[in-house]
Amino acid sequence: MVLNDDTQRKRPAGFESPADPSVRHMMTDDGPGCWLWGVVGLFSSLMAVAVVMLAAFAGWSDGSKIGQATEAATQALGIQDQCARVEQELAAGDQSYINVRITSLQKLTPVPACLANAIPSATVLYLTSLPTVTATATLTFTPAPTLEVTAGATAQIAPQATTAITGGSQFNPGPLLDEARLQISAAQWKEAADTLDAVMAIDPNYQTIEVKQLMFKALSEYAISIYRSTDGNLAEAILFTTRAERYGDLNQSPLGLNFERSVAQLYLDATASKGMNYPDAIRLYTQVIGLSPLYRDARAQLIDQYTKYGDLFAISGQNCEAVPQYEAALDLSGSDTVRVKRDNTVTACSLGTTPTVDPNQPGAPTADPNQPVAPTQPTVVPIGQQ
Repeated sequence: MVLNDDTQRKRPAGFESPADPSVRHMMTDDGPGCWLWGVVGLFSSLMAVAVVMLAAFAGWSDGSKIGQATEAATQALGIQDQCARVEQELAAGDQSYINVRITSLQKLTPVPACLANAIPSATVLYLTSLPTVTATATLTFTPAPTLEVTAGATAQIAPQATTAITGGSQFNPGPLLDEARLQISAAQWKEAADTLDAVMAIDPNYQTIEVKQLMFKALSEYAISIYRSTDGNLAEAILFTTRAERYGDLNQSPLGLNFERSVAQLYLDATASKGMNYPDAIRLYTQVIGLSPLYRDARAQLIDQYTKYGDLFAISGQNCEAVPQYEAALDLSGSDTVRVKRDNTVTACSLGTTPTVDPNQPGAPTADPNQPVAPTQPTVVPIGQQ
């Protein structure tokens, strides 16, 4: 009796393995190859990545536009809010934050349209908050009577009618004061001062307190604009500062006019001494840069005066006295030209000889041949040896 072995592999009934290998190959190679499926898969992956990237870019672009639109809308809402607050505070007469809000809105580009009315209104609010004085009585002018003489008759005096200068006259200072207020609101300081001069010339007692306050502001602002410009006329600024002092306390002004006037006066005095009195020019320019290190060209002028003072000593044969002047100029400038001069005078000082100074060198001082030979020690103590 033969038992079936269920542990062995069995072929299906009727299946015969072909003996020809080519037949077996045809049976296994009846679909696309692996390389073709690989290419298809790679292409599909690339297309998927491209689609994802395009979608991401489109989303970023849309998001950027939405963000910009949101930011613009937020800014517009903020501007509307600030403009509304300014209008509310103007209506309530509250000046606590108006100036700060208007200043911040003026920095925007473009400037919000609400400022066209807000600035004049704020100026009027400020001016109306100032204390006022009662207007003086109307000026009345009575001309002298006319003398009429008739031949053979006694003289008769015919009085003339009285002429009064009323509010409707061309000499009324009120419209001029209104004009000065508008000029100050537009930062036209010089024009406002001229207009206020006319107001005081017509009637010195007209709105005295307000006129003086406005004049002080106009003169102070105009003076400080000159001080802080690169090429302003300092003498004019000092003049307007002195005029402003007649209408208010400079120490109470936040503009620092007293300090600006002091530095400007020192600078002008130093400029007047430049090339004529080297010790004074050096002393004054030193004070200027001590108060304001970057004041105009004071530092360059100080270097120039030290150098020329040293040249003057060197030409006169006083080499040892020239050394500290060149040293001071070198400390301020680090100039190679000044360093060469310093080294030459140091050598000449140690040897007791006179170095050669080119008289044609720009800025070199010229010795007067008619003057007596300079003494061994200068009559003016050199800067640096005091």
